[in-house]
Amino acid sequence: MPARHSVLSLKQCCLKRIALTFESFWMQSYNEYFRDLPRILYILGPFDHLTNEMVQDLIDSLVDKACLKKNHVQVLLQESVTKLNLHHIGPALQDSVLQTISIRCPRLTVLDLSFAQVSPRSMCDFLKCIPEIKHLNLSNTKCNDQVLSVIGHNCPKLHHLAINFTPVTDSGLFSLCQAPMDTAGCKQITHLDIRGTTVRLRGALHCLQNLPDIHYLGFDSICDVIAKDIELRRKNGKEAKIYKFREICDDFLGTKPDSILSVCQWCPYVCKAVFTSGITDENFKAMSALKHLRTLHICSSGSNAVTFTAGVLSLLKDIGHQLEDFMLVDVDFVDLTAIGMYCKNLASLTLWTQDQTESPTNAIDLQGLNLFQIYKKLTSCVICMNPNFGPGKVMTGLSVLLKAALLLQRLSLSYMETLTSDVFMDVLNFNQLSHLEAACFPSCPNLGPDVVVRLLQGSNQLQKLDLTHCEKITRKNYEEFKAFVALNNFKLDISWI
Repeated sequence: MPARHSVLSLKQCCLKRIALTFESFWMQSYNEYFRDLPRILYILGPFDHLTNEMVQDLIDSLVDKACLKKNHVQVLLQESVTKLNLHHIGPALQDSVLQTISIRCPRLTVLDLSFAQVSPRSMCDFLKCIPEIKHLNLSNTKCNDQVLSVIGHNCPKLHHLAINFTPVTDSGLFSLCQAPMDTAGCKQITHLDIRGTTVRLRGALHCLQNLPDIHYLGFDSICDVIAKDIELRRKNGKEAKIYKFREICDDFLGTKPDSILSVCQWCPYVCKAVFTSGITDENFKAMSALKHLRTLHICSSGSNAVTFTAGVLSLLKDIGHQLEDFMLVDVDFVDLTAIGMYCKNLASLTLWTQDQTESPTNAIDLQGLNLFQIYKKLTSCVICMNPNFGPGKVMTGLSVLLKAALLLQRLSLSYMETLTSDVFMDVLNFNQLSHLEAACFPSCPNLGPDVVVRLLQGSNQLQKLDLTHCEKITRKNYEEFKAFVALNNFKLDISWI
């Protein structure tokens, strides 16, 4: 049956009680004797010997209970704290809190300030006080070019920097890298995210040329940046070099196919590749050379340049056994059985299709197929079909997938008129989906209440059930399901409208 509500652990109970009584009990002496003092360097109290993890857990509990105040940070933070995550505080984070952190935690190596709305000036003053920082997340903040200049001059050990969705420009990146000086600037950066900024190709190219150990550069048209660098090197009489990229995520809708070919040729260590446009069947042949590829997301952008049989299937035959996460968007005539046959280690499959009125290519003969040899590691399956997605091989492929995926934890099937109660009951007769934690069936009009009853009474770990726009589910059915969940103390959230 679905997962039941359980009592809090001893640790959770302690954190909850401390959070609820923090102001009235734990802060009593501080409020009585030290509240009006402008600055306190050291505080000896009940939290002196907490580990870094315990301090973080207590801050999280205070935020969860809406109890956190700026003077609480003064008491909680100690010099031993080297990792701090404040992203959940967001806009509530004040400039004075940064000043406190700079005094109390000079040895910080990991800091997440995403969504904090502190002023750029306070950010600059703060960053000058944490020279040991290695991982810094400033996404969705007021970080500007001045802040990047301070980082470039004061944080030489920085490896990971996220400044996506901030007002930085090309000039800020020039200051960050400090190209003319080999020993200055943040030359050790391996991960840099500049998506959603006003940085143009020129700025991204500067980072690529002056950060020798870069493994990930978050830029919408990263493929064109790499292709431009190769072009400039050849124009200047230099040989093209092998790049160290481990992840390529190109979200630019105007990416050129030749740029993707360059990436496949000169970035052989890529483990994750996301291509939103520019993919053709020829690109798939080049991708076969990526022997470290584990995650692949492909979108054809509504073009006819990508076909399953000539493009995708040929790639899966070569390196399908490597893939653990596979996504296809707007690719016609997908054969789910073929994907299962060639992707033995697949853990996550996502499929979004265009309008389809025909069956996919029958790449695999279903007769004699051993269901225990395909999709045996699949834990997540998300398939969104158009209502015109016809029956036949398509529905057969989905049935094969669901019967074979014994470890499935997350299942989402959307806009599937051909998914009927009979089809799903047949699946449950073969595979009880005993590991299932989330099941979503939005806009599946032919899925009836008998399937839901079977899931509620079955052997699974269900915690989320989405039945929105399932026309055969009535309000009476929904209320009966909710009553059954409450009666059995299930930790299950059911959505319906």
